[in-house]
Amino acid sequence: MNILKKFYKRSQKPLTESNKLNGLAYPISGLFYKTERGYFYIRSGKRYKVYSDRCFSSWCVSAIDTDFKNISQMPYAGILGFRDGTIIHNLADGKIYVVSDNKKLHIKTPDAFPEGWIEANKVTVSEAEVGLHKEGVEIIG
Repeated sequence: MNILKKFYKRSQKPLTESNKLNGLAYPISGLFYKTERGYFYIRSGKRYKVYSDRCFSSWCVSAIDTDFKNISQMPYAGILGFRDGTIIHNLADGKIYVVSDNKKLHIKTPDAFPEGWIEANKVTVSEAEVGLHKEGVEIIG
C-alpha cells in the first residue's frame, strides 16, 4: 500500500475521547510560556521550569502568556538554568563563571576575554542559581 493511501485512511479516523485535547491549547515545542507559577520551557513533549527571572532573561526571548492548566498535561522534566554563553557572577563568593554546555566554567583571569567585556555582560546571581550548573573546567587566559 502506498504512503498516500495510508495517510488517507488515518486521516479519515473519527476523533475519540482518547485523542481529543479536552479543550486545552496544546503547547508548541521550543517555546517559553509564562504562567501564574512562573516561566516554563516546552521541549520534545516535556515541561521544564525556568528557575528564576534572571535565568529567563538570559534566553533573550519572549514568553507566551497562558494558564498553567494549559501546560500541566506535559510531563515535568526538570529545571532550566542559564543559557550557554551567559556570564554569571556569584554574589556569595565573588567568583565569575561562563555557562557552557550546561556547566559553569570558572573564569580565573579576565585575560581570556576582551577588556571590559565581562563587566558589561555579567549577571549577578545567587548561590542557588550558580548551583543549577555542574562544575566545569577553569578558564585561564
